[in-house]
Amino acid sequence: MRIYPECSFEFEEQVTVCPKCGCSLESNGSLNCINKIGSYLLIIAAVFCQIFGIWQNANDDYKFYCEHRSDCLKDYDIIYSAATSDKSENLRNAYFSFAERYEDMIEYDNKEIAKYRISLIISIGCGVTFMLLAVKYIKNQK
Repeated sequence: MRIYPECSFEFEEQVTVCPKCGCSLESNGSLNCINKIGSYLLIIAAVFCQIFGIWQNANDDYKFYCEHRSDCLKDYDIIYSAATSDKSENLRNAYFSFAERYEDMIEYDNKEIAKYRISLIISIGCGVTFMLLAVKYIKNQK
């Protein structure tokens, strides 16, 4: 008789699957089981990653940067077209100066938006990975 270390169940040498917890033993005697609790923890981690990723892109800061970028793009088009159509050298230089400031704001907003999107991609990627691992381990337990 041997004692299965996962659930402390005693079983005979010929048994390939633990009748108490359902984990299997390979023919060479090594354990081929991930604890069911570990599988459920992987599922919980996957759900948490998905929720975190969605929450990260649903917060007010992300919305602000998206709206601000949109507003800056509209204003930039207006100012830049005014700069290229104005005949006065002084006004043209002032318009170009304003346009450069809008370019800087748009660039900053793009960087901030990219941070949020990258965190979303990482969170969802981790969530999918955890979910696939959990499914793989659950299938191996059957």
